[in-house]
Amino acid sequence: MLFDKNLFESKYVPAEQRTPVDTLILIGNGFDIWQNLDTSYRSFERYYEAHLDEVLERFHLKKYTKYNDDETIAIDSEGNTITYSDVELFYGDPFKLQKLDHTFWWNFKTSMDKIDDQQINYFFGRDGVKNIKRCAENAQKILKELFRDWVGTIHISEEISKYAFGDNVLFVNFNYTDTLLKRFGVKAVNEFHIHGMANEKESIIVGHATHPEYPYEPLRMFKNKP
Repeated sequence: MLFDKNLFESKYVPAEQRTPVDTLILIGNGFDIWQNLDTSYRSFERYYEAHLDEVLERFHLKKYTKYNDDETIAIDSEGNTITYSDVELFYGDPFKLQKLDHTFWWNFKTSMDKIDDQQINYFFGRDGVKNIKRCAENAQKILKELFRDWVGTIHISEEISKYAFGDNVLFVNFNYTDTLLKRFGVKAVNEFHIHGMANEKESIIVGHATHPEYPYEPLRMFKNKP
C-alpha cells in the first residue's frame, strides 16, 4: 500500500489542523484483543447462535426443517425439531444440514466466499436459479445484520493508556471500534476506518474475497467470438 501524505492531508485534514504526517500504522483485530476487548470471531459465533431467531423474525424469514433419510422430521436430543437458516444451507452441506463448524467462524470474513457451487446447484436443481439467488441473498442479509449488531455490542471503556501517538501518525484501521480515540486520545482526523465504524451501522463492510474473480473461461471465449 502506498501512502501519499500530501494527498491525505489535502483530502482529510482541514488546513488549520494540519500537522506533517510522516508515519503510517495499520491496525487489525489483534490490537483490540490486546486491549482485552471481546472481538474474536468465536464471540461472534456465540452471538449468531443466540440472536439468529431474532434477526429471522426481523426480516420475516423462515427456517428450513431437517429430515431424516426416511423423510421423517429430525429431532434433537431434547425432542425439538431440528431447523436451520439460509446461512447453514448456503455455506454448509445442504444434504446434511448441521451447524457450521468452528472453522467457518474462525475465518469468518474469508469464509463468506467459500461456497460449494456444484453442491448448491445440485441441491436446488437446474431450474432452481431463483431459489439459489434467494438463498444467497438471505444468507448474506442475515450474516451482515447479525455481524453489525454484534459489533455494536462491543463496549470500550475510556481509559488512559501508557502509550501515546503523535499527530504525525495516520492510522488505517481495519477494525470497526473507536479504541484509538477512547484509549489513546488519537484524533478522529488521524484515523481512517477502511471497513466502516461501529457507531455507523450501515457503514460496516462485512466479508471480502480471498482472490480476484476471473471470468468463467467458456463465457470469456464466447464473448470474444466474432
